Amino acid sequence: MMMDRRFFWWFSVAGNLLFEIWLSMPRECLMQSGYKWTLLFIVAVSHTALVITGEMPSQLFFLMPVTAAGYLGLIKGKRPVNRILLNVAALVTLLFFLSDMFVISGDLLIAVGNLTLAFHAIKSFDIRTPGDGLQVFFMSVIQLVVASELDQPLIFGAIFLVFIASSVLFIMASHQAAQVGKMPRGLLKLGIILTLVVLPVVALIFVLMPRGAGGLFGSRNRQKAMSGFDDKVSIGTFEEVISSADVVMRITMPDGQAVEPYWRGKVFETYEKNSWESRWTHGFPYRNRKGEIQFARKMPKKGIVQAVLLKPPKSGTVFGISEIVSIACDSRWVVQYPNGEVAVSRRRKKRLNYQVVSTGEQPKVRKKTLDLYRQLPDGMERTAKLAESITSGARDEAEKCQAIMNWLRKNCSYSLKVPLAESVGNPIEDFLFHTKKGYCEYYATAMVLMLRSVGVPARIVAGYRGGDFNPYGGYYVVRQANAHTWVEAAIGPRWVRFDPTPSTAGGSRSIFSNYLDILGFAWDRYVVGYSVEDRQTLLGQLKWPGSGAENTGRLPAMAIAMLIVVGISMVVGRMLFLWRRKYTFQKRMRPVSILAVQIIKWLSRAYPETADMSWRAATRKVQDISLQTRLRLFFEKYETLRFGSGPLPTKEQVEELKELARDVQGKNRSRSDE
Repeated sequence: MMMDRRFFWWFSVAGNLLFEIWLSMPRECLMQSGYKWTLLFIVAVSHTALVITGEMPSQLFFLMPVTAAGYLGLIKGKRPVNRILLNVAALVTLLFFLSDMFVISGDLLIAVGNLTLAFHAIKSFDIRTPGDGLQVFFMSVIQLVVASELDQPLIFGAIFLVFIASSVLFIMASHQAAQVGKMPRGLLKLGIILTLVVLPVVALIFVLMPRGAGGLFGSRNRQKAMSGFDDKVSIGTFEEVISSADVVMRITMPDGQAVEPYWRGKVFETYEKNSWESRWTHGFPYRNRKGEIQFARKMPKKGIVQAVLLKPPKSGTVFGISEIVSIACDSRWVVQYPNGEVAVSRRRKKRLNYQVVSTGEQPKVRKKTLDLYRQLPDGMERTAKLAESITSGARDEAEKCQAIMNWLRKNCSYSLKVPLAESVGNPIEDFLFHTKKGYCEYYATAMVLMLRSVGVPARIVAGYRGGDFNPYGGYYVVRQANAHTWVEAAIGPRWVRFDPTPSTAGGSRSIFSNYLDILGFAWDRYVVGYSVEDRQTLLGQLKWPGSGAENTGRLPAMAIAMLIVVGISMVVGRMLFLWRRKYTFQKRMRPVSILAVQIIKWLSRAYPETADMSWRAATRKVQDISLQTRLRLFFEKYETLRFGSGPLPTKEQVEELKELARDVQGKNRSRSDE
């Protein structure tokens, strides 16, 4: 397994930036409680970002209370743990990381996430200097990058903004604690101002760097998305199917709501060993050079337009109302199969975003392939006899289809909990003659097999049925629970759809749920799914120069934005800190500087020959030893505070200088009176 070179590139860039910031900081500082709490908060935010992905192994979550215990000990002022013990723990963690990456999970991204969890747990017991705090901060940045690659739900955006704000506070707190030894009162206000300065930079970076096809860590073998849809339909495998409300895709239709649309996906022809498979492994490929491909020679005057935002798919299957005649997408290749199925090449992308145009008609029947749709497996004698008895009074193929569909709806009941077949070899006959309970796969399979037994060519189609229409957003929300299979029968020149599965009533969604889903849709479409085409459109509308998209489409914008924003936050935070330090310094030293100028003017008047001399040479000209001593002491302390590189002068030091200046002026007046 080879690590993605981009992994090392980004780590080296961020590492160099953080290392230079670390070199500019003092080696020791007063670790005030505010600084420690800020660091703990950053760690909590980055851990939360990892947890909400749902991808991290729960076995390692025990490290989180260990990490919390370490930071609570830091806040209470307990001594760090012996470094020999921590080094042993670090070595064990490194060995676990290597075995995790190559053996346990086999996934670089998960392994890095686990490594950061272990690092935080170990480092929480060994924070001594600002450099240690910076290492923790850097590891939290890595956690956020890993979380952004694993998943990016709507809540991740809020966590990202909180992380930016807390990062700004941490950077400023570390500088302030190192320089003045305490947290200033105005730090929170200053942090808010700096955050407001950084956020427009984040927005600009996001606009200029769209989400690409590949992530920061390359491709991953993930099997999370679309559990309600599969490339294979199996019967009798599961005793119970759990309905999931997870969103699979959102479909916008400019023409408005349709009458319970069927989102056609894959077509299956062959039934063997209780499973449906497609025999069409090769289709007609189209090279997508212009971003849109038309399958029909003549496009319909008014087609059904569907803009689909599909969550991470297992395959490149394109879903849409039948029959799809064109598709606009960013995939390099599009394939159309003889059975009307459409698929796109799966570039390593988390979401598929495409637009299809459909006619609303079923695919045409290809007479050369009809024999494929008449095949029956062995052992279906009882099913064939039942089909013959049901269709005995039918006059044509259409009536046969209607008769079988009506019988299934009347005599069988819909259930997601199906007892395993008594006859392991034939779950469909068990469904028809014993349990008479099943879900859509049972209904559709039974109907196809019965139709074939009476000479009607038929096939299974898998996809999604219906969905929740959001009237406020004008789109369908299709969930895993909407996954469905139905039947297509060859009647006349076209395939005709039949759905033997009884309809199940779905609950209505509340207004709040609909508006909340609009936010989720906007996040998925315009943030996570922000593409090169979106950037070109936006920059074109703004009429910005240089809106070409030669290579930027491949850059992982979220990860880039986070790393760059962290760097910008550090640099801007440092500049803002120095500016504030200078302002505070001038404000405190101004009265003393005025006194120093007055003393120098008095020296030049009392001793004209000292006008061009340094203060050391000038004070030696003063005859009064007591006055000379006070002058030298005043200028030495003034020079140290005014031009030294140490911390800001305290109010006590300034008052001491003022007292010395008044003492010098008093001695001067006494000398003048004499």
